[in-house]
Amino acid sequence: MPSRRDRMRMRFCVSCSVASLVCLWGAFSLAADEASADAALTGAVHRRFETAQGVPAPFIKVGATNRVVTLTGAVDNLLAKDRAGQVAATVPGVSSVRNDLIVLPADRSAWELRSGVAAALASDPALGAQKIYPRVQDGFVTLEGTVGSWSERRLAGLLAEGVDGVRGVDNKLVVAYGNARSDGQIQADIQSQLKWDPWLDAPEQLKVSVGNGQVRMAGLVNSDSARRHAYQDGWVSGVRFVDVNAIQVVPNVPVAMSASGILSGERPTVAGSLTDEQLQKEVAGACELDPVLKPAQVQVQVHQGFVILQGVVPSAAAKETAGEIAREVAGPGQVENLLKISGTEGS
Repeated sequence: MPSRRDRMRMRFCVSCSVASLVCLWGAFSLAADEASADAALTGAVHRRFETAQGVPAPFIKVGATNRVVTLTGAVDNLLAKDRAGQVAATVPGVSSVRNDLIVLPADRSAWELRSGVAAALASDPALGAQKIYPRVQDGFVTLEGTVGSWSERRLAGLLAEGVDGVRGVDNKLVVAYGNARSDGQIQADIQSQLKWDPWLDAPEQLKVSVGNGQVRMAGLVNSDSARRHAYQDGWVSGVRFVDVNAIQVVPNVPVAMSASGILSGERPTVAGSLTDEQLQKEVAGACELDPVLKPAQVQVQVHQGFVILQGVVPSAAAKETAGEIAREVAGPGQVENLLKISGTEGS
């Protein structure tokens, strides 16, 4: 018959075994939950691709690990690659996107590519008079020179990406601002931009600091796309540098803030939850606040969540800005930009 000490030793061993099994089961459950969440993200990205314009969904493979989405496959042009990455980043819960899509090269010489990029830049009324010098090597384009605004810099990059055969664009254009602005003016301008950005669940909770024209932001957003929008909001007149590394991505910003004692209750601003009338007011209001569009006449119509832009704007940059604002509010593939440029027949 076992002694009392042996019985105690046996009980201790059984207790340790049970504790080990509980720990293993907890780890297994956690891993299963993470795998399930990643699978849900993969499915959500696939569904978003199927309805997004400009994304060749059948040629793109989507994977997800710890909320980091990876895109692999091959597309015909750089815009399609960038578009896929941007659309994937709009899915709530995606912390970041690794865009490994390959752009199939076109049979064009460096001289032909440079000529194509130069022609695309010169043909746009907003950039025709700017001093932009493209260089091409192995299908990669480098843009050098100066432009008058951040929107013109971004437009130049988009035009270069749209040229067949371009595999990548390094935008080194310098924005030559006019009058210098104080850090206080810059901070107030950025906070106003964040306040009216519909992709930010709690813009008032994003902290903005400015020093010598350098901007740094911290806080929470619900997707990598929202963080990218905050980054774009930071590039107001007078800004030299924007850092958003301190902005964290969480699936549900209001809940996370409530759990942290930062915010009580939820404040949903998801475009899909808006009525057509509310969506029309959001898009029209955002357009009215944009300095590029102030002199423009932009009419916004909404039917079952689909936004149609009509009217006349002074430049291609204004048209692109209006379309981007509408897409940010309504979502990818939900906007038809019928705006016309003054002095031209088409749009």
